[in-house]
Amino acid sequence: MLLGNNTRTYKFALGHALLECASRGKTSVTLEDLAMSYSLEIAKHDEYPQGSGVDEQSPTDFLAILERERAATLDAGQPTEALVDAAVRTMPGMVMQKFHNVPTGFVRDFEFYKLEKVNGIQEVHFSDQLMQVASSPALTVLNDELSARWEVVQASFSPDIRGTFQYQGLVVSADREFLEHVRVVQGSNVGRRRAISKTRPSLTGFQEGLCFHCKQTLLGAARTPHVDHVIARAYVERNFLKSDFWRGVDIDGVWNLVVSHAHCNIEKRDKPPTAKMLQDLRERNDLAIRSNVPISQTIRLVTNSPSDRFYGQLTNALRESGFAV
Repeated sequence: MLLGNNTRTYKFALGHALLECASRGKTSVTLEDLAMSYSLEIAKHDEYPQGSGVDEQSPTDFLAILERERAATLDAGQPTEALVDAAVRTMPGMVMQKFHNVPTGFVRDFEFYKLEKVNGIQEVHFSDQLMQVASSPALTVLNDELSARWEVVQASFSPDIRGTFQYQGLVVSADREFLEHVRVVQGSNVGRRRAISKTRPSLTGFQEGLCFHCKQTLLGAARTPHVDHVIARAYVERNFLKSDFWRGVDIDGVWNLVVSHAHCNIEKRDKPPTAKMLQDLRERNDLAIRSNVPISQTIRLVTNSPSDRFYGQLTNALRESGFAV
């Protein structure tokens, strides 16, 4: 679902609530219990703009109630009754229906939950698939990934970004510590930066939680994996990349960054990529493009979709530069 149609951050809040409730070992909860976890998680975020640009909200709109109840919720450490009631009222017809929506091409023959009324009480029954995920040793990795996707998607709702974000995507800062969006306003650059460390778990998710190089789990290294260049930055610094293809191709871009174990990154050093590495990179990037998060547009702007031509040109350019691919 993290790869799905996450055009609003409600889905991430619901994902968090589902994992939290299912990890307790119970196969069902009341809708009210789920709504408590869901609404508290939304309230905890410093920024939560999720609307589609509508300036005026009804007083009964969930976000309007959230704005009124947020301070009291955070002070108490639990959602107010009014906020929970609003969540119970809006979740079934909104986020709980849309949670299972995924783009064309993703195969899904199950649902993670079903909402049923039992003796007049709305209950959420968890499927075997959700219980399996919630009890997985890799749950920490998944929670990190969920938070990272939430951060990146949420950034796209900033008033400074919303209008052009889908066309321009994100770029990596010169110090490679931030993802940033920059726009020109009256001759000056105005930007918004997000620490790249917050996107590492997101990249990990597109690699199915595995180190890019050894294909072993990143579990245990989830908070400190290395971000590695498949095509080494040293090639630019040493002027090894000479063909016209490299003009305008930023190898510091997200399309060329992967997540790996520290020792795998150190062992790779500045070795040229193999054909297998380029194929793995393409598969990772194509998967990211199919998802509905801002990183997808960032990569698409470089590789296009379908990406056959780009990777063919990339392979030829490496060969022209003297690398055996």
